[in-house]
Amino acid sequence: MIVLVAAAASEEVSQLADELGGPERVVLLAPQPPPGLTPGKLMIEVDLLSAVGTSEAWRLLEEMHGPADELVIVPAPAPTSSARMPEISDALWSSAVAGLTVAMHTARAAAGPMVTRRRGRITFVTWRADDPSGQVPLVTVSGAINQLARALAAELGAAGVTVNAVSVAPGRLASVARFARFLG
Repeated sequence: MIVLVAAAASEEVSQLADELGGPERVVLLAPQPPPGLTPGKLMIEVDLLSAVGTSEAWRLLEEMHGPADELVIVPAPAPTSSARMPEISDALWSSAVAGLTVAMHTARAAAGPMVTRRRGRITFVTWRADDPSGQVPLVTVSGAINQLARALAAELGAAGVTVNAVSVAPGRLASVARFARFLG
């Protein structure tokens, strides 16, 4: 089973869920259903900023649907605007950094069971910024998530768990399914 974690609901998340597989193959963990979610697609609503809530949702989904061997994490919504450093509000910065928290909570919830089973795949999705000016929060969090993936790959690899990060351009989220299949 593949677990898709999305910090924000969007049409792109629904498209990625469809590309990853049918309703019997994919479970979505998100704070709310994304628009365009295919009827019958399994979903568990969860506050991904809560460590306890995320761990409990993982436990529940494995109890209800069996072991999850693959986790795809979309920790932040696609960027919709840009702001130069002097214009970045604390709210914008906090919102961006929340994506790092979502990535860590879900990876931590999945890592224990995957290590116990000695198999699993974790794929973090970050947004590619071809022009990083005006994208300081996005680029900062994407870099941190890439480093998180590297550290987890070193830590979990010996236990049979692979960890990767994939950067995609906004509007191309569904292409992550192809990378997830290749990495698997």
